[in-house]
Amino acid sequence: MRKLLLFILLFGITGLFVNAQSKADLEVIAKIREEGFQNSKVMDIVSYITDVHGNRLTGSLGMKKAQKWAKEKMESIGLENVEIQPILDHGVSWDNEYTSIHLIKPYYYPLQGFPLAYTPGTKGKISKEVLIANINSKKDFEKNRGKFKNKIVLISPLVVIDPAKNIIAQRRTEEDLKIQEKPAFPVPTQVKPRIANPDQISSVERINYLKSEGALLLIECSGGRLGVVRTFARPGSYQEAWSAEGMKNSIPIISLLPEQYNQMYRNIQRGIPVQVEAEIRNNIGDKTRVNNVLGEIPGTNLKDELIMLGGHFDSWHTSPGATDNVS
Repeated sequence: MRKLLLFILLFGITGLFVNAQSKADLEVIAKIREEGFQNSKVMDIVSYITDVHGNRLTGSLGMKKAQKWAKEKMESIGLENVEIQPILDHGVSWDNEYTSIHLIKPYYYPLQGFPLAYTPGTKGKISKEVLIANINSKKDFEKNRGKFKNKIVLISPLVVIDPAKNIIAQRRTEEDLKIQEKPAFPVPTQVKPRIANPDQISSVERINYLKSEGALLLIECSGGRLGVVRTFARPGSYQEAWSAEGMKNSIPIISLLPEQYNQMYRNIQRGIPVQVEAEIRNNIGDKTRVNNVLGEIPGTNLKDELIMLGGHFDSWHTSPGATDNVS
């Protein structure tokens, strides 16, 4: 009887302690929920980043402006020791200042496109005939000598458009989620070494050839999603360490919407003359560095311990980064 009474007393004391602890936890959780649902400024900040600072290419003047704002914002909301710290050299800055591209023949239509990062501008407005460059091997160099002088050139093949790729998000079934929970270890396979084709050319060699032949502008399309212009960096810019010389000695390159690109391609195949008018202004600046923006939220009883949170703040020059962890 005494043992049972002692057990009841101990259990009762423990239960009171657990209830008190749970109550304290719930109060903290309630405060967190209150901040999140009633006082959060997350969407305001995200909107400002994407609407005001827009595209922020690595090493660009736009990125520097956005990082200065980020530092001031972090300080204004209470972070301490906020600094912009350089981490590596990044050649020179590059910013697209103006792009205009229009179909002139066989009829007028405004085109939707963006220049590849780290390319030069057009040095004014150009309006020229468009040709297809089927150049995939060194043998094609001699076949096409003298063909592309003062021309605008399509350098991608006809784009295959898959309507299924327009589905941005889809629901996962319970079975899908169970499969994703399991670690996926690829089965080792014996892969035969790839034999290099000495006649095959790289993207850089194709671009250099067309520049040497006097082409004025290259147009590409590297994505098959309707309504999306997929644009990255000029091939070879990384290997050149984003140098001013590499940018200025290259050739303007624009990426176009898939269906607009395909329409021009098909008309040229039909033998119908295609003409495009374009003007691109790109600012190739001074030597620059890539920076991190760092700030601290001081701890209290665990202030000697450290939790690191981070994400990249840059985006491509054609995007404000709204669907990336950029924002």
